[in-house]
Amino acid sequence: MDANIKLDQDILIVTLSGTMDFDKAFEFRKKSLRHFLRNRVVFSLKELNFVGSTGLSSFIETLSELAEKNPNGLCLCDVGLEYKRLLEPYFNEKLQIFADIEHAKKGPIIPTLV
Repeated sequence: MDANIKLDQDILIVTLSGTMDFDKAFEFRKKSLRHFLRNRVVFSLKELNFVGSTGLSSFIETLSELAEKNPNGLCLCDVGLEYKRLLEPYFNEKLQIFADIEHAKKGPIIPTLV
């Protein structure tokens, strides 16, 4: 699995590609919890494939935890229909899905309490 990360104003755009298995999902979790808790983050899943349900389960758990811990929430885009159905139970005001990157960048931003 590869991650292409781009900063667009204050939004981190993370395009994931390749295959996600259990080992890669674990590595993704460690790095994500270290780097994606400050900025608003948009994950594009357009080029990501899953190998086995354990990789997908771990990936979903990581997204849920990131969304909960990041004060700006988390956006997903370019999600295939089969994965969208699996992720749907986890969508809320902190974990949202959009059709593409442009819509995700314009999507709702969770207000920060000052």
